[in-house]
Formats: sequence, structure tokens, C-alpha cells
Amino acid sequence: MSNFLIAVLPVIGVIIGILLQTYLGKFNYKKQLDSQRRHDIYSNYLEAVANRDIPLLTKAKTKMAIVGSPEVLEAISEFEHQGPVLDNDKSGKRFLAIVQAMRRETSAYKNVAKDQDLRTILFGPTSFE
Repeated sequence: MSNFLIAVLPVIGVIIGILLQTYLGKFNYKKQLDSQRRHDIYSNYLEAVANRDIPLLTKAKTKMAIVGSPEVLEAISEFEHQGPVLDNDKSGKRFLAIVQAMRRETSAYKNVAKDQDLRTILFGPTSFE
């Protein structure tokens, strides 16, 4: 019996290892696809708001309703509530909140950039006021 176990246990270990590696590989691949999909949708939303592209904006918002994180959806809701137009300081701050929420969700670094840095990058050195 012990010779049988000595011969069979390594084979069982290899089979379990293959199954575990396959499962974890598929899980990781799905997670990467979900992250990339979310990143693309968020980018489309930001681009649509900046360019006032209503068809792209509608498409991005519809997709975000399905895959967006609660934090991102809340930030977008606050921005949309007063009208999604970047024409004043208040809407600019709400837009920055959206970008920060999206960065926290999709960035590998999980840190938040300084609002002033993002404001300069997105809107230039001047403010809306």
C-alpha cells in the first residue's frame, strides 16, 4: 500500500496544481479584462464631457451604470445633478472628484493625485473664476 501511495501522491499533487493554476489564471485574466473595460468606459466618459459629445456621453453613462463603482457613480451623480458642463469652478471641482474616484479605482498605485495638479493638467493654469 505504501508503494502505491508513493507513486500516486505526486501525480495527485501535479493534477491539483494544474487545476489550481488554471482556475487562478482564468480569475486573474477576468479581473484584468474587467479593469481594462472599466478604464475604457471611464476614459470615454471624461472625453465625452470635455468634448460635449452627447452620443458618446450617453453610451459611457449607460455602461457605467452597469460596471461603475459606487464611489465613481456617486461622484458622477453629483456632477450631473447640476448639469455636466465645465463652465464654472463648482463644476470643475466636481469633475475633479470624478477623476480622483476613477484614479483610485483603476490606478495600480491607489493613491490620489493633488487636486491642483489635476486641475492644471485638465483645465490649464487658469481657473474658471
